[in-house]
Amino acid sequence: MKIYHITEAPKIKVGDRKEPKLFPDSSDGKPLKGQSLKVNGVNYQWKGANWIVTDTSDFKGKNPPKKGAIADRNARALLNQQAAKVNGVKAPAPKVDAPSGNTTKVKAPKAVPSNIDGGGEAELKARLDKIEAAQKKASKGIFRRYVGGFLKYFSIGGLGTTIQVALNVPQLEDAFDAYLRSLVNAGMTDPTKCKTIGSIATDDGGVPLEVARAYRNVVSLTVELLFEAIIGFFAGVSTPVAYALAAALFVKLGIVSGGVTVVLSLIAGGAWLLGGPELIRRCFDALGVQDKIMNVVANTFLSLENSCRWANIIDSAQDLGNLTIGKPVDAVTGFGAGAFGESATIVEEKSSSAIKSDLQKIIKSDPEILAAYKKGKKLKPKFDAKLKAD
Repeated sequence: MKIYHITEAPKIKVGDRKEPKLFPDSSDGKPLKGQSLKVNGVNYQWKGANWIVTDTSDFKGKNPPKKGAIADRNARALLNQQAAKVNGVKAPAPKVDAPSGNTTKVKAPKAVPSNIDGGGEAELKARLDKIEAAQKKASKGIFRRYVGGFLKYFSIGGLGTTIQVALNVPQLEDAFDAYLRSLVNAGMTDPTKCKTIGSIATDDGGVPLEVARAYRNVVSLTVELLFEAIIGFFAGVSTPVAYALAAALFVKLGIVSGGVTVVLSLIAGGAWLLGGPELIRRCFDALGVQDKIMNVVANTFLSLENSCRWANIIDSAQDLGNLTIGKPVDAVTGFGAGAFGESATIVEEKSSSAIKSDLQKIIKSDPEILAAYKKGKKLKPKFDAKLKAD
Protein backbone atom coordinates (compact mmCIF):
# COMPACT_ATOMS: atom_id res chain seq x y z
CA MET A 1 0.00 0.00 0.00
CA LYS A 2 1.32 3.40 -0.96
CA ILE A 3 1.11 6.19 1.56
CA TYR A 4 0.84 9.68 0.21
CA HIS A 5 2.25 12.51 2.24
CA ILE A 6 -0.12 15.43 2.59
CA THR A 7 1.67 18.69 3.02
CA GLU A 8 -0.12 21.18 5.22
CA ALA A 9 -0.74 24.52 3.57
CA PRO A 10 0.78 27.53 5.29
CA LYS A 11 -1.54 29.38 7.57
CA ILE A 12 -2.75 32.77 6.39
CA LYS A 13 -2.94 35.45 8.96
CA VAL A 14 -6.12 37.49 9.31
CA GLY A 15 -5.89 40.55 7.11
CA ASP A 16 -3.34 39.08 4.68
CA ARG A 17 -5.89 37.60 2.28
CA LYS A 18 -7.33 40.01 -0.32
CA GLU A 19 -10.70 39.23 -1.90
CA PRO A 20 -11.18 40.24 -5.55
CA LYS A 21 -13.25 43.39 -6.03
CA LEU A 22 -16.43 43.36 -8.05
CA PHE A 23 -15.27 46.53 -9.81
CA PRO A 24 -11.61 47.57 -10.08
CA ASP A 25 -10.60 50.93 -8.65
CA SER A 26 -11.38 53.96 -10.79
CA SER A 27 -9.37 56.79 -9.37
CA ASP A 28 -10.37 59.31 -12.03
CA GLY A 29 -14.12 58.71 -11.84
CA LYS A 30 -14.51 57.59 -15.43
CA PRO A 31 -16.96 54.80 -16.35
CA LEU A 32 -15.54 51.31 -16.70
CA LYS A 33 -15.60 49.51 -20.03
CA GLY A 34 -18.56 47.14 -20.17
CA GLN A 35 -20.23 48.78 -17.16
CA SER A 36 -24.06 48.84 -17.41
CA LEU A 37 -26.30 51.43 -15.75
CA LYS A 38 -29.94 52.45 -16.03
CA VAL A 39 -31.44 55.94 -16.37
CA ASN A 40 -35.18 56.61 -16.62
CA GLY A 41 -35.94 53.02 -17.59
CA VAL A 42 -33.25 52.78 -20.26
CA ASN A 43 -30.22 50.50 -19.88
CA TYR A 44 -26.89 51.82 -21.15
CA GLN A 45 -23.48 50.18 -21.43
CA TRP A 46 -20.14 51.98 -21.53
CA LYS A 47 -18.27 50.76 -24.62
CA GLY A 48 -15.07 52.64 -23.86
CA ALA A 49 -15.98 55.84 -25.71
CA ASN A 50 -19.75 56.32 -25.37
CA TRP A 51 -22.76 55.16 -23.41
CA ILE A 52 -24.78 52.92 -25.77
CA VAL A 53 -28.49 52.03 -25.40
CA THR A 54 -28.89 48.28 -24.77
CA ASP A 55 -32.46 47.91 -23.47
CA THR A 56 -35.59 50.12 -23.41
CA SER A 57 -38.16 47.62 -22.11
CA ASP A 58 -38.68 49.60 -18.87
CA PHE A 59 -39.00 53.00 -20.61
CA LYS A 60 -42.39 54.55 -19.77
CA GLY A 61 -42.48 57.65 -22.00
CA LYS A 62 -43.03 58.21 -25.70
CA ASN A 63 -40.38 57.81 -28.41
CA PRO A 64 -37.83 55.64 -26.58
CA PRO A 65 -34.22 55.86 -27.78
CA LYS A 66 -33.20 53.24 -30.30
CA LYS A 67 -31.04 50.29 -29.29
CA GLY A 68 -27.44 50.87 -30.26
CA ALA A 69 -27.85 54.67 -30.19
CA ILE A 70 -25.43 56.91 -28.29
CA ALA A 71 -26.89 58.40 -25.10
CA ASP A 72 -28.00 62.01 -25.44
CA ARG A 73 -26.42 64.73 -23.35
CA ASN A 74 -29.01 64.56 -20.52
CA ALA A 75 -28.54 60.80 -20.13
CA ARG A 76 -24.74 61.11 -20.41
CA ALA A 77 -24.58 63.55 -17.51
CA LEU A 78 -26.69 61.30 -15.28
CA LEU A 79 -24.82 58.14 -16.28
CA ASN A 80 -21.45 59.70 -15.56
CA GLN A 81 -22.72 60.79 -12.14
CA GLN A 82 -23.97 57.28 -11.42
CA ALA A 83 -20.69 55.73 -12.56
CA ALA A 84 -18.69 58.08 -10.36
CA LYS A 85 -20.64 57.04 -7.28
CA VAL A 86 -20.72 53.32 -8.10
CA ASN A 87 -16.99 53.31 -8.74
CA GLY A 88 -16.29 54.97 -5.41
CA VAL A 89 -15.42 58.47 -6.59
CA LYS A 90 -17.22 61.41 -5.05
CA ALA A 91 -17.05 65.01 -6.14
CA PRO A 92 -15.42 67.18 -3.43
CA ALA A 93 -17.79 69.42 -1.51
CA PRO A 94 -17.49 73.10 -2.45
CA LYS A 95 -15.26 75.12 -0.16
CA VAL A 96 -16.78 78.05 1.71
CA ASP A 97 -14.63 80.68 3.39
CA ALA A 98 -15.12 80.86 7.13
CA PRO A 99 -17.05 83.96 8.23
CA SER A 100 -15.07 86.67 9.92
CA GLY A 101 -16.02 89.66 11.99
CA ASN A 102 -18.76 91.55 10.20
CA THR A 103 -19.05 89.33 7.14
CA THR A 104 -22.32 87.59 6.46
CA LYS A 105 -22.27 83.82 6.75
CA VAL A 106 -22.52 82.16 3.35
CA LYS A 107 -24.33 78.85 3.09
CA ALA A 108 -22.72 76.12 1.05
CA PRO A 109 -24.68 75.26 -2.10
CA LYS A 110 -26.67 72.06 -2.04
CA ALA A 111 -24.87 69.11 -3.55
CA VAL A 112 -26.30 67.70 -6.75
CA PRO A 113 -27.46 64.11 -6.23
CA SER A 114 -25.07 61.85 -8.13
CA ASN A 115 -27.27 58.78 -8.52
CA ILE A 116 -30.95 58.70 -9.39
CA ASP A 117 -31.22 55.32 -7.67
CA GLY A 118 -29.47 56.56 -4.56
CA GLY A 119 -31.99 58.92 -3.04
CA GLY A 120 -31.96 61.78 -5.57
CA GLU A 121 -34.31 60.34 -8.17
CA ALA A 122 -37.23 62.63 -7.35
CA GLU A 123 -35.10 65.78 -7.48
CA LEU A 124 -33.38 64.83 -10.72
CA LYS A 125 -36.69 63.81 -12.31
CA ALA A 126 -38.18 67.17 -11.33
CA ARG A 127 -35.24 69.00 -12.88
CA LEU A 128 -35.40 66.93 -16.07
CA ASP A 129 -39.16 67.52 -16.26
CA LYS A 130 -38.50 71.23 -15.91
CA ILE A 131 -35.99 71.10 -18.77
CA GLU A 132 -38.42 69.11 -20.91
CA ALA A 133 -41.20 71.62 -20.22
CA ALA A 134 -38.90 74.53 -21.06
CA GLN A 135 -37.83 72.87 -24.32
CA LYS A 136 -41.42 72.08 -25.31
CA LYS A 137 -42.44 75.67 -24.62
CA ALA A 138 -39.56 76.93 -26.74
CA SER A 139 -40.41 74.46 -29.52
CA LYS A 140 -44.08 75.51 -29.56
CA GLY A 141 -43.09 79.17 -29.76
CA ILE A 142 -40.76 78.54 -32.70
CA PHE A 143 -43.37 76.33 -34.39
CA ARG A 144 -45.88 79.19 -34.28
CA ARG A 145 -43.31 81.43 -35.96
CA TYR A 146 -42.65 78.70 -38.55
CA VAL A 147 -46.34 78.30 -39.40
CA GLY A 148 -46.87 82.05 -39.31
CA GLY A 149 -44.08 82.47 -41.85
CA PHE A 150 -45.66 80.47 -44.64
CA LEU A 151 -49.17 81.69 -43.77
CA LYS A 152 -47.89 85.20 -44.36
CA TYR A 153 -46.11 84.07 -47.52
CA PHE A 154 -49.32 82.57 -48.94
CA SER A 155 -51.60 85.32 -47.64
CA ILE A 156 -52.79 86.34 -51.13
CA GLY A 157 -56.57 86.67 -51.41
CA GLY A 158 -57.38 84.87 -48.16
CA LEU A 159 -55.39 81.77 -49.13
CA GLY A 160 -53.44 81.94 -45.88
CA THR A 161 -56.62 81.61 -43.81
CA THR A 162 -57.68 78.52 -45.76
CA ILE A 163 -54.23 76.97 -45.23
CA GLN A 164 -54.42 77.61 -41.50
CA VAL A 165 -57.78 75.86 -41.24
CA ALA A 166 -56.59 72.91 -43.33
CA LEU A 167 -53.34 72.31 -41.44
CA ASN A 168 -53.00 69.20 -39.30
CA VAL A 169 -51.24 71.16 -36.57
CA PRO A 170 -50.54 68.34 -34.05
CA GLN A 171 -48.99 66.08 -36.70
CA LEU A 172 -46.89 68.88 -38.18
CA GLU A 173 -45.84 70.14 -34.74
CA ASP A 174 -44.59 66.67 -33.75
CA ALA A 175 -42.57 66.38 -36.97
CA PHE A 176 -41.14 69.88 -36.49
CA ASP A 177 -40.17 69.19 -32.87
CA ALA A 178 -38.55 65.85 -33.82
CA TYR A 179 -36.46 67.62 -36.47
CA LEU A 180 -35.20 70.32 -34.10
CA ARG A 181 -34.33 67.73 -31.44
CA SER A 182 -32.42 65.68 -34.01
CA LEU A 183 -30.32 68.77 -34.72
CA VAL A 184 -29.69 69.27 -30.99
CA ASN A 185 -28.65 65.63 -30.58
CA ALA A 186 -26.21 66.02 -33.49
CA GLY A 187 -24.71 69.20 -32.05
CA MET A 188 -25.93 71.23 -35.05
CA THR A 189 -26.89 74.35 -33.11
CA ASP A 190 -24.50 76.98 -34.46
CA PRO A 191 -26.14 79.03 -37.26
CA THR A 192 -22.83 80.76 -38.06
CA LYS A 193 -21.49 77.46 -39.43
CA CYS A 194 -24.48 76.82 -41.68
CA LYS A 195 -25.03 77.57 -45.34
CA THR A 196 -28.35 77.23 -47.12
CA ILE A 197 -30.10 73.90 -47.11
CA GLY A 198 -28.65 71.22 -49.34
CA SER A 199 -27.08 67.86 -48.71
CA ILE A 200 -29.08 67.47 -45.51
CA ALA A 201 -31.92 66.15 -47.69
CA THR A 202 -30.11 62.89 -48.48
CA ASP A 203 -29.00 60.00 -46.29
CA ASP A 204 -25.44 60.32 -47.56
CA GLY A 205 -25.27 64.11 -47.47
CA GLY A 206 -22.82 64.45 -44.61
CA VAL A 207 -25.30 64.77 -41.73
CA PRO A 208 -26.53 62.07 -39.30
CA LEU A 209 -29.23 59.82 -40.70
CA GLU A 210 -31.61 60.88 -37.93
CA VAL A 211 -31.32 64.53 -39.02
CA ALA A 212 -31.77 63.80 -42.73
CA ARG A 213 -34.87 61.69 -42.18
CA ALA A 214 -36.46 64.08 -39.67
CA TYR A 215 -35.79 66.95 -42.08
CA ARG A 216 -37.36 65.17 -45.06
CA ASN A 217 -40.35 64.24 -42.94
CA VAL A 218 -41.12 67.80 -41.81
CA VAL A 219 -40.54 69.24 -45.30
CA SER A 220 -42.72 66.68 -47.09
CA LEU A 221 -45.50 66.97 -44.50
CA THR A 222 -45.48 70.78 -44.68
CA VAL A 223 -45.59 70.75 -48.48
CA GLU A 224 -48.32 68.11 -48.58
CA LEU A 225 -50.55 70.11 -46.23
CA LEU A 226 -49.90 73.38 -48.07
CA PHE A 227 -50.55 71.87 -51.50
CA GLU A 228 -53.80 70.17 -50.46
CA ALA A 229 -55.03 73.40 -48.85
CA ILE A 230 -54.26 75.37 -52.03
CA ILE A 231 -56.09 72.82 -54.23
CA GLY A 232 -59.14 72.93 -51.96
CA PHE A 233 -59.12 76.73 -51.94
CA PHE A 234 -59.10 77.05 -55.74
CA ALA A 235 -61.87 74.49 -56.07
CA GLY A 236 -64.22 76.67 -54.06
CA VAL A 237 -63.88 80.10 -55.66
CA SER A 238 -65.39 81.74 -58.74
CA THR A 239 -63.63 81.89 -62.11
CA PRO A 240 -62.50 85.58 -61.83
CA VAL A 241 -61.14 85.00 -58.30
CA ALA A 242 -59.42 81.77 -59.33
CA TYR A 243 -57.80 83.54 -62.30
CA ALA A 244 -56.50 86.45 -60.19
CA LEU A 245 -55.18 84.24 -57.39
CA ALA A 246 -53.58 81.74 -59.76
CA ALA A 247 -51.75 84.56 -61.54
CA ALA A 248 -50.54 85.96 -58.19
CA LEU A 249 -49.51 82.51 -56.91
CA PHE A 250 -47.46 81.73 -60.02
CA VAL A 251 -45.63 85.05 -59.68
CA LYS A 252 -45.04 84.42 -55.95
CA LEU A 253 -43.54 81.01 -56.70
CA GLY A 254 -41.48 82.29 -59.63
CA ILE A 255 -43.31 80.19 -62.25
CA VAL A 256 -42.97 82.11 -65.50
CA SER A 257 -42.96 79.40 -68.17
CA GLY A 258 -45.26 79.36 -71.18
CA GLY A 259 -47.38 76.83 -69.33
CA VAL A 260 -48.72 79.64 -67.13
CA THR A 261 -50.60 81.08 -70.12
CA VAL A 262 -52.14 77.70 -70.88
CA VAL A 263 -53.35 77.18 -67.30
CA LEU A 264 -54.74 80.71 -67.04
CA SER A 265 -56.59 80.14 -70.32
CA LEU A 266 -58.09 76.94 -68.91
CA ILE A 267 -59.30 78.89 -65.88
CA ALA A 268 -60.73 81.75 -67.99
CA GLY A 269 -62.62 79.29 -70.18
CA GLY A 270 -64.33 77.62 -67.23
CA ALA A 271 -62.35 74.35 -67.36
CA TRP A 272 -61.83 74.74 -63.59
CA LEU A 273 -65.57 74.17 -63.08
CA LEU A 274 -65.64 71.21 -65.46
CA GLY A 275 -62.69 69.26 -64.09
CA GLY A 276 -62.93 70.22 -60.42
CA PRO A 277 -60.09 69.61 -57.92
CA GLU A 278 -58.62 66.79 -60.02
CA LEU A 279 -58.06 69.10 -63.01
CA ILE A 280 -56.59 71.76 -60.71
CA ARG A 281 -54.20 69.21 -59.27
CA ARG A 282 -53.12 67.97 -62.71
CA CYS A 283 -52.50 71.50 -63.98
CA PHE A 284 -50.52 72.49 -60.87
CA ASP A 285 -48.52 69.27 -61.09
CA ALA A 286 -47.77 70.00 -64.74
CA LEU A 287 -46.44 73.45 -63.80
CA GLY A 288 -44.42 72.00 -60.91
CA VAL A 289 -46.27 74.02 -58.25
CA GLN A 290 -45.69 71.42 -55.55
CA ASP A 291 -41.98 71.19 -56.38
CA LYS A 292 -41.72 74.97 -56.19
CA ILE A 293 -43.42 75.00 -52.79
CA MET A 294 -41.01 72.33 -51.56
CA ASN A 295 -37.98 74.36 -52.60
CA VAL A 296 -39.42 77.49 -50.97
CA VAL A 297 -40.09 75.66 -47.69
CA ALA A 298 -36.69 73.96 -47.70
CA ASN A 299 -34.59 76.97 -48.64
CA THR A 300 -36.51 79.66 -46.76
CA PHE A 301 -38.53 78.55 -43.74
CA LEU A 302 -36.44 75.43 -43.05
CA SER A 303 -33.08 76.68 -44.25
CA LEU A 304 -30.30 75.06 -42.29
CA GLU A 305 -29.29 78.42 -40.84
CA ASN A 306 -32.81 78.98 -39.49
CA SER A 307 -33.03 75.38 -38.29
CA CYS A 308 -29.73 75.56 -36.38
CA ARG A 309 -30.74 78.87 -34.83
CA TRP A 310 -34.01 77.33 -33.63
CA ALA A 311 -32.23 74.20 -32.40
CA ASN A 312 -29.89 76.44 -30.41
CA ILE A 313 -32.91 77.96 -28.64
CA ILE A 314 -34.22 74.47 -27.82
CA ASP A 315 -30.80 73.43 -26.56
CA SER A 316 -30.44 76.57 -24.45
CA ALA A 317 -33.77 75.88 -22.75
CA GLN A 318 -31.97 73.33 -20.55
CA ASP A 319 -30.43 76.26 -18.68
CA LEU A 320 -33.88 77.03 -17.30
CA GLY A 321 -33.68 73.66 -15.54
CA ASN A 322 -30.36 74.68 -13.95
CA LEU A 323 -28.63 71.54 -15.23
CA THR A 324 -25.28 72.01 -16.92
CA ILE A 325 -24.68 69.47 -19.67
CA GLY A 326 -21.57 69.40 -21.82
CA LYS A 327 -21.62 70.04 -25.55
CA PRO A 328 -21.26 67.07 -27.91
CA VAL A 329 -17.69 66.08 -28.69
CA ASP A 330 -16.74 67.16 -32.20
CA ALA A 331 -14.82 63.95 -32.81
CA VAL A 332 -17.98 61.96 -32.16
CA THR A 333 -20.55 64.10 -33.99
CA GLY A 334 -18.28 65.24 -36.80
CA PHE A 335 -19.63 68.79 -36.54
CA GLY A 336 -17.03 71.10 -35.17
CA ALA A 337 -15.94 73.46 -37.91
CA GLY A 338 -16.96 74.63 -41.32
CA ALA A 339 -20.42 74.57 -42.84
CA PHE A 340 -23.06 71.89 -42.36
CA GLY A 341 -24.35 71.76 -45.92
CA GLU A 342 -23.92 72.84 -49.50
CA SER A 343 -26.31 75.14 -51.36
CA ALA A 344 -28.71 73.17 -53.55
CA THR A 345 -32.37 72.83 -54.45
CA ILE A 346 -34.31 69.90 -53.05
CA VAL A 347 -36.28 69.17 -56.23
CA GLU A 348 -35.08 69.88 -59.75
CA GLU A 349 -37.45 72.16 -61.67
CA LYS A 350 -39.34 70.78 -64.65
CA SER A 351 -38.15 71.70 -68.11
CA SER A 352 -40.33 73.82 -70.42
CA SER A 353 -40.75 70.88 -72.81
CA ALA A 354 -41.95 68.61 -69.99
CA ILE A 355 -44.45 71.24 -68.83
CA LYS A 356 -45.77 71.73 -72.37
CA SER A 357 -46.12 67.98 -72.93
CA ASP A 358 -48.04 67.44 -69.67
CA LEU A 359 -50.43 70.30 -70.35
CA GLN A 360 -51.15 69.11 -73.90
CA LYS A 361 -52.16 65.73 -72.48
CA ILE A 362 -54.55 67.46 -70.08
CA ILE A 363 -56.15 69.60 -72.82
CA LYS A 364 -56.60 66.67 -75.20
CA SER A 365 -57.91 64.31 -72.50
CA ASP A 366 -61.49 65.63 -72.76
CA PRO A 367 -63.36 67.43 -75.58
CA GLU A 368 -65.06 69.78 -73.08
CA ILE A 369 -61.74 70.78 -71.57
CA LEU A 370 -60.34 71.41 -75.05
CA ALA A 371 -63.34 73.59 -75.88
CA ALA A 372 -62.94 75.50 -72.59
CA TYR A 373 -59.27 76.05 -73.36
CA LYS A 374 -60.05 77.53 -76.79
CA LYS A 375 -62.71 79.75 -75.25
CA GLY A 376 -60.32 80.82 -72.50
CA LYS A 377 -57.61 81.88 -74.96
CA LYS A 378 -60.07 84.45 -76.35
CA LEU A 379 -61.21 85.62 -72.90
CA LYS A 380 -57.75 85.83 -71.34
CA PRO A 381 -56.95 89.39 -72.55
CA LYS A 382 -60.10 90.65 -70.82
CA PHE A 383 -59.10 88.97 -67.54
CA ASP A 384 -55.61 90.43 -67.80
CA ALA A 385 -56.99 93.93 -68.44
CA LYS A 386 -59.20 93.64 -65.37
CA LEU A 387 -56.24 92.59 -63.24
CA LYS A 388 -54.26 95.64 -64.35
CA ALA A 389 -57.23 97.88 -63.66
CA ASP A 390 -57.61 96.48 -60.15
